[in-house]
Amino acid sequence: MANPDPVQRMIPPMNNLGGTNLDGDHVSVSLEYLKGYRDAVHHLIEQLSAGATVEAIDGSNEDLLSPHEITWGLQRTRVSSCYSGAGVRVAVLDTRLDLAHPDFIGRTITSKSFVTEEDAQDGNGHGTHCIGTACGSLTSNLPHYGVAYAADVFAEKVLSDEGNGSDGGILAGINWAIANRCQFILFFGVRYLSCMDKLPPKQLVKSIYQQLLPRLQIESVNPRNPIQVSYLPQPWRLLGKGNYAAVVYHPNHPECVVKIYAPGRPGFEEEVEVYRRLGSHPAFSECLYAKDSFLILKRLYGTTLYDCMHLGLPIPKQVIRDIDEALDYARRCSLHPHDVHGRNVMMHQGRGLVVDISDFLHLEACSKWNDLKKAYYWLYRPVLRSLRLHVPYSALNMLRKSYRLATSLKTSCCRLVLRLTHFKCLKG
Repeated sequence: MANPDPVQRMIPPMNNLGGTNLDGDHVSVSLEYLKGYRDAVHHLIEQLSAGATVEAIDGSNEDLLSPHEITWGLQRTRVSSCYSGAGVRVAVLDTRLDLAHPDFIGRTITSKSFVTEEDAQDGNGHGTHCIGTACGSLTSNLPHYGVAYAADVFAEKVLSDEGNGSDGGILAGINWAIANRCQFILFFGVRYLSCMDKLPPKQLVKSIYQQLLPRLQIESVNPRNPIQVSYLPQPWRLLGKGNYAAVVYHPNHPECVVKIYAPGRPGFEEEVEVYRRLGSHPAFSECLYAKDSFLILKRLYGTTLYDCMHLGLPIPKQVIRDIDEALDYARRCSLHPHDVHGRNVMMHQGRGLVVDISDFLHLEACSKWNDLKKAYYWLYRPVLRSLRLHVPYSALNMLRKSYRLATSLKTSCCRLVLRLTHFKCLKG
């Protein structure tokens, strides 16, 4: 009896089409959809394999490997078959391959680097490990530990030696693999990729790991107050402090800032996701690197609206319009602008910028920006702008605390009214 179609085996009976996703919601799948998926896979295989010579396609010319000839991993994953991958082109997009590795001597290796200022040599080790898992080894005096141990390897460097890469480099690597008729394109990747095509200076990343992180002392005592910076190594400079993170910069790289989260405080992964969704926009910063609870961001220059009030600087309407447009753009990116206030929006050359986006995944409503706009149009423009007052920080802090108290009282009153209403309904 012929073996059934491997894709057909995945299609459940007509009376059992469906399942649950990661959120536990029931998902229905039609038989026509699965058949279409099967046909698409078959078509793709035919297109990629057109003109290729695959010696081991049916395994008739090779002996089945015995358990003592392969490693535990291949036995565990049940790929200890006669398929060697001979004649198959496998592209691995990672940090590339150590060309001097003895296990790959005599193999057909084609390589290319898509990382600026780095050659195709693997200076990280992750790419060599991944290629070994997929395609090593052919050496006769070692157990076979790779799946396709006779395949032709196309080693692509799309990640730097620090493990970071750009979308543009990865897409270029995929195009190069397709142009070379690679039947398999593997991308293992890293935890976080660059959110843009530009990469931070290598010397800056090196200084962060060797000088900044080992000696920096920061602590978040109260989540409602700015963090405490006890020690900042030279020549790093403190640019700002939030409730969860500090922002610093290196004088040799003033175009970048480093945002470091305090130990035990959340928000790092959420902020990385926000920057990923935002991409590139003139009113927002951009993420160049994200790993180990810190982000390297493109530096935004300007003066916060909070400081403008202290310095007596006029705030034109265009600043407010720019911030409104930026927040609308964020909503179109499936984000929820939250905690936008005078200390995390800036003015630079008459245009508006949004500095802090760390809370843009929060779903609850936030009226801070709308309240600030009301104060701008009802109080600042008709009264304060012409006076050019230099408002002391003590007065601004008092106003900020009063607003926070009033907001808290309003929320408590609303909750009390809802409880009383609920109680009245139950009693009635």
